[in-house]
Amino acid sequence: VEGHLGQRPLFEELPGASDDELFTEEEMVDLRHGFLQTAYAERAAFAVEVPFSIVLDGLVLKGRIDAVYRDGDRWEMVDWKTNVAATADPMQLAIYRHAWSRSMNVPATDIDGVFVYVRTSEVVRFCDLPDISEVSLSDEADPR
Repeated sequence: VEGHLGQRPLFEELPGASDDELFTEEEMVDLRHGFLQTAYAERAAFAVEVPFSIVLDGLVLKGRIDAVYRDGDRWEMVDWKTNVAATADPMQLAIYRHAWSRSMNVPATDIDGVFVYVRTSEVVRFCDLPDISEVSLSDEADPR
């Protein structure tokens, strides 16, 4: 996906975390094939690896949105998933939607979230993500 979108490797800043070390050659072939079976292989991204920083429950969350696409008046935030099981949490996309809404000054209701499970080419779209006020980290993070 990174090579297709012309972006730098996602894990290049981590010592010893190149794609060659994260995935076997066979897995890399499967991932590439899976991605090429999705509609995103033919679309141009509006932005890739968009950094963000937001405050949630008194904690500063920093991250990167893998890719953002524009379709007319709507935005799509895409998170590439390379894991085998389709178990991603849509709350992640709710956080991304809030960050994109604030950075672009667009209504959150104009933004959809998408998980693309690259191994299987499965696309899971969320048009009705929770509002950021419904996202809480208090049970998962200890501010100490």
